Amino acid sequence: MTRMDPSLFQRIAKHPKISSKFANEQVVRVSISSERQANPGITPNAAAYLFAKKHGVSVFRQLSDDDKLSLNNVKTSTENNSSPKTKKTSRIKSKNIPVDVIYDSKLVKEANANADIYPYVYILENTLRNLILDKFSILDNWWINKKIVKQDIQDYAKRIADAEKKYKWVGKRGQHPIYYIGLEHLYKIIEINYNPHFKNIFDINNLKTWINECVSIRNLVAHNVRTQKSEFENIKIRTKYICTSIKNS
Repeated sequence: MTRMDPSLFQRIAKHPKISSKFANEQVVRVSISSERQANPGITPNAAAYLFAKKHGVSVFRQLSDDDKLSLNNVKTSTENNSSPKTKKTSRIKSKNIPVDVIYDSKLVKEANANADIYPYVYILENTLRNLILDKFSILDNWWINKKIVKQDIQDYAKRIADAEKKYKWVGKRGQHPIYYIGLEHLYKIIEINYNPHFKNIFDINNLKTWINECVSIRNLVAHNVRTQKSEFENIKIRTKYICTSIKNS
């Protein structure tokens, strides 16, 4: 993750719809920074896009895949305006596979149970990715700094990315190597950099316990092994604990 693209900023700041409203470029930068503060987890370029969009300027095509992915963290108007008492919580729903005579009904039931777990795995992993990206966004080339990301994690990400290159018809997971590592690696990055970057968010002992429990459940789903109701309830509550800790920090 890098700083805001200078060419993107200049395109926005010098656009007539914006230059006519704002006194100078510094005011534009502050306004873009406010967008990012209001939507933790988005990239600087994504914040610039949101700012430009509000003023009728489209720069979506200049965003990278990582920028576009980070837009998933944009808060809705309901989230921004609702008080804690009236705010509604979104419920995760999965579309179950219908039972068909050509399938073993037991396997369909097991597949549906695993499908219910997957959204929590997705949310948990990508929430941690976005947190890490956001924490180190001001540092250039932070990924290759072995004090931040150990060599074995860097090697793992490269190995997976290189292995997937032979499948030319499959799109990239993302522009950043962090999209090629799993939940256990994400935890290791947080653990290594706990002081000073993550201490105000997590109790490291609690996080270690939560992640260890989630990793085992995530692996069951990834390897198509039947899960139990207790495992669904476990990852559901652990994901809530972790995401709430991040939100409240």
